[in-house]
Amino acid sequence: MNKGKASAKQSRHELQCVDRSGQAVKVHNHQSGLFKFLYDCSAGGFLLRGMVHPLPSKFVGLFLNSGASKVLIPLFVRRNDIDLSEYKPGPYKNFNAFFCRDILPEARKIDSSANSVISPCDGKIQVFPIDEGSGFEIKGIPYTIATLLKDSELAERYQGGTLMLIRLGVDDFHRYAYPVSGREKGNIRINGKLHTVNPFAAERRAIYCENSREYSLIDTESLGTVLMMEVGALMVGKIVNLHSVGQVTRGQEKGYFRYGASSIVLCFEKGRIVPDPDLIENTEKGVETIVRLGEKIAIF
Repeated sequence: MNKGKASAKQSRHELQCVDRSGQAVKVHNHQSGLFKFLYDCSAGGFLLRGMVHPLPSKFVGLFLNSGASKVLIPLFVRRNDIDLSEYKPGPYKNFNAFFCRDILPEARKIDSSANSVISPCDGKIQVFPIDEGSGFEIKGIPYTIATLLKDSELAERYQGGTLMLIRLGVDDFHRYAYPVSGREKGNIRINGKLHTVNPFAAERRAIYCENSREYSLIDTESLGTVLMMEVGALMVGKIVNLHSVGQVTRGQEKGYFRYGASSIVLCFEKGRIVPDPDLIENTEKGVETIVRLGEKIAIF
């Protein structure tokens, strides 16, 4: 890789984040050096092949479910500047119990507009158009809905529609809710690897089609069928969905991630929603927007 290409890639992966007012927000990226080694170095690539296999994450998960893992909590809080005043207090029996901690009801408000789609989680959002061939692009990497879902027939439903990607960091609240009301039709599991969802990796691999993921379809009155997908990532022990089939309500808790950074993908049919203008503008600039669970992100 020549220096010009390397510096261009570096500037892209150091993605700026802004809040809803457009102010720049500092994002923790403690592991950037490690990701450069894993994704840009031949020796790192050899190590990466073992790390992204689900088995190492299972072993890490076993430790994080043990009482001994409690010693990690204070360091994790300090390193990531986590404001614990927003959350229900412990004590926590292990690190995963802390990581999946519940938030105080008043800390996240559900938008009250009758025609709004809400963010299902805390995270950094980008909005992408889906072309008539069901294709879209994230960080310069081409995707199709068909490869994302491993279902070409279902992919046709979202041709010309909209895809929203919400990336969670380790410092984010890791429970998620339904963005709309409707009838959930069940969960579909797609096994895969567990790459990090850090932007550095997203520029180099089609991680959202490689990683383990789980999606559900929500039939609605006004929005057709909304697709919601949870994507596992490096050292994510498990995606835990609490419901399978039945009526669900916008803002109702859907599930949670165990340790690690993760992502949620929302897909909407053509012409069904109008994403908030700031989210579109920021995405076109290559900027992620900080959102919180319950905030309006689109109207219908």
